[in-house]
Amino acid sequence: MLADALLADLPEALQLALPAARAAAIRSHLARYLLADRVELVERPELAVWEIAGPRAGEALAAVGLPVPEAGRSAWLPEEEIALVRHDLGRLPAWELRARPEALAALAERLLAAGPTRLAGAAAREIARVEEGVPACGRDFGEEHFPQETGLEAAAVSYTKGCYLGQEVVARIHYRGGVQRGLRGLRFPGGLPAPGAELLHDGREAGRVTSAVLSPRHGAIGLAILHRRVDEGGALALAGGGEALLAPLPFAD
Repeated sequence: MLADALLADLPEALQLALPAARAAAIRSHLARYLLADRVELVERPELAVWEIAGPRAGEALAAVGLPVPEAGRSAWLPEEEIALVRHDLGRLPAWELRARPEALAALAERLLAAGPTRLAGAAAREIARVEEGVPACGRDFGEEHFPQETGLEAAAVSYTKGCYLGQEVVARIHYRGGVQRGLRGLRFPGGLPAPGAELLHDGREAGRVTSAVLSPRHGAIGLAILHRRVDEGGALALAGGGEALLAPLPFAD
């Protein structure tokens, strides 16, 4: 997987949002296929990406007269120059808002005035992401992983759309055999482990903790891509001391 990106279909462009650390690599990758097409790749570092998420997020958008795109759809607000893209956060309905920071700040004021919207920072969003079992590109997975290892297969992979780079390998895994690793939820009874802490299964390395947060609802929890032998039972320990308990994703009370 080169990156986890979200596409918006705008009137005169396709807008791709992805982790900033992957921008240069993806730009170089896509540029190789522009030989005969009238396409220009333009980076837009001046744009910001905000998110509105929650069970009533759609109601909040509608309350201020904004469109509420369905799954896989996007909308363009020409007056504010805001792109609005549906992108659920696990079980939580969610929409990305992409525009210049001043336009997003003005929109936030409208949403707050209409209620029941509240501002939340990156830390709150990170807790929600882990609670929902949504892996982050560059943290929980990277180029060394297949889509089937990340839990994103259903959302990110099509087996009917025709040819694309990597299709043969991905399809072979899907139809002929599985992968050796997969995304798992973890609970830490002894508190949060250090980032990147090694996980041992019966004394053998099974993976590393990639995300760990202190959830108000679930306590110390995290994510890791682990070898499938952990599903066969046995102890899962943290190198250096402590234990980790497997938990179904998304986390439940």
